[in-house]
Amino acid sequence: ADNIDRSIAIVEPLLREVPCGDIWVDGLVCNILSYCHLADSRPQQALEVQQRVSGVSVANRNLFVTVYRAFVMAQSYLRQGNLAEAERQAARALRYAERHAGENASSGATLAPILAEIAWEKGEQAQSLLVPRLETIDSFCPPDGLSRTYIVLARQARETGRLAEAESLLLHAEGLAAQRGWLRAQAPLLAERIAVALHAGDKLAAEALLLRLQILSQTEAAGGYIALSQSRLLIAAGEPLAAARLLDT
Repeated sequence: ADNIDRSIAIVEPLLREVPCGDIWVDGLVCNILSYCHLADSRPQQALEVQQRVSGVSVANRNLFVTVYRAFVMAQSYLRQGNLAEAERQAARALRYAERHAGENASSGATLAPILAEIAWEKGEQAQSLLVPRLETIDSFCPPDGLSRTYIVLARQARETGRLAEAESLLLHAEGLAAQRGWLRAQAPLLAERIAVALHAGDKLAAEALLLRLQILSQTEAAGGYIALSQSRLLIAAGEPLAAARLLDT
C-alpha cells in the first residue's frame, strides 16, 4: 500500500492480458492497478483502467471484486469533485453487497466511509453510516477508509465543541494505523490532529505534531499533508498570505 511504484511495476504488465477469460483475475488486476493510480493522485487513470472490465454485468462479478471496484471508482470521482457520481457508485455497491452479505459485512466497512465523507462535504450528518459499523471498520477497512472514518467523526465532534472527543477518535485510528504500518493512513490523521490542536489554540502541540508528520516525508504517504498543515500553522500565526503562497507552490 505504501510502495506504489513497486506495485505498478508488478501489476501493470498483467493488464495486457485483460480480459483473460477469468472475471475474478480481470477484476483483481484492474482493481490493484487503478488503486495504485488513485494513491499516486491520478484519479482519471484509475477510472480508465476500470474501463477494461466495464462491460461485465454485476451479476457475473465476484462480490469482493465488485465492492473494491466501487471503492476505487467512488474515490476517484470524489477526488475529481464529482460527488454525485461518487455517491452513486458507492451507494449502489453497498446496497448490492448488503443484499448478499448482510449489513455487518466487511463490504459496508469498505464503502460506508466514502458515503460518510460525501455526507460531510454536503453538510449532512454521517454518524448513522459509521457508528454502527465501527467495530467492522476497525477490523476490515482499508487504510484510506480507516482514516476517512475517524477524520469525519472527529470533524463533526470538533464542530460541536467536543475537542477532547475529536482528539480521542483520531488517536484511536492513529494507533490502529501504526500497529499495521499504514503510513498512508497515519499522514492524514496527523494532519487532522494538527487542525484540532490549532482549533483548541494549542500551537505548541500543533508544531510537535507537524514534526512527526515531517518524519513521514521520506515516504509517498505524506503527500500534500505537510504543506497543508504548515499553511494552517501560518494562518494561526496571522500570516494568511504566506500560507496561500505555500499552497500555491
